[in-house]
Amino acid sequence: MAEMTESIARQFPLDRIPAIREHPENFRLEIEIPFMRFAGANQKLPIELGRPSDNPDPLRSMVILSEDIQARDGRMYGLAMLRVSYDRYTSKLVSIDRIWSGLENPPENVRENQDLYTTAARKFDDEEVREMFRKEPRTGGVAPFAVSLLPYTERPPFDIRFPELGAVSWVTGGRGFPWAELDEDLPAQFSSMHLLCLNKRVFFNERTPVDRCLALLWFVSMVPGALEHMVQEADSAASTIQVRNCFNQKEELKQRRFRWSGEDRCWSKTVYTEKELQEELEAVRDIMMDPDDRNVRIIESAPWERYRKR
Repeated sequence: MAEMTESIARQFPLDRIPAIREHPENFRLEIEIPFMRFAGANQKLPIELGRPSDNPDPLRSMVILSEDIQARDGRMYGLAMLRVSYDRYTSKLVSIDRIWSGLENPPENVRENQDLYTTAARKFDDEEVREMFRKEPRTGGVAPFAVSLLPYTERPPFDIRFPELGAVSWVTGGRGFPWAELDEDLPAQFSSMHLLCLNKRVFFNERTPVDRCLALLWFVSMVPGALEHMVQEADSAASTIQVRNCFNQKEELKQRRFRWSGEDRCWSKTVYTEKELQEELEAVRDIMMDPDDRNVRIIESAPWERYRKR
């Protein structure tokens, strides 16, 4: 008990309360993301997040995942996943059905911290990973889609390690996701989950893979329209508009939520309906004063092809 009290005192020094009262403008209060309470190894599943509607066949599922990748060779050595059910009629979360994380041939410095994972095995449990994406009767026999903060980085090593899951659709919860459009308190340019947390005055342990998944899930639950947007992306073919030779027009493109792609050396925006595509093309033509679209390229991609290694 004394050790716990000492630990709490270090994290929340009560001796600073007089200073807080004197200059409250110099301090800010942050709370741990509530979903972190689901991270315990002895957590009973499923974890109810809401109730499904009375519509027939309402449930679908998604898998939120987070990887640890070796910088030297791009190999995935750590993986965490949550399988989550949602109501496709109300776009509300229903339950966390499975939680798993594991290691495979981790670097020496990671082996010392393997307690951050739910299993200490030195090889991924292939059956457990496949089970996450299995079609189930309760979700209408429809396979889950994958959600990643860093799909451009995380899908290639995942596909190499699990080629049998290559038909899974991937969506982004990070760069390219319209957090700021859905919630004005969130930053217009996504750089990290840490930045989202700063804006909402919450925190979590970023070193723990399952916690990273739970943090993203919490934001999906809290931001109106977030889940609906992810489902739409998972079900729809995408059109990515790329604009080049537009240095003088970049501010106008940024106002329309175009983002700089260092990999493709262009400003780009991805849309999911024909109506959005035509609206953006018309706006780009006006901005570029280029009715012939000489500096515009459109790349079409099916949901299961998105974020693959090029």
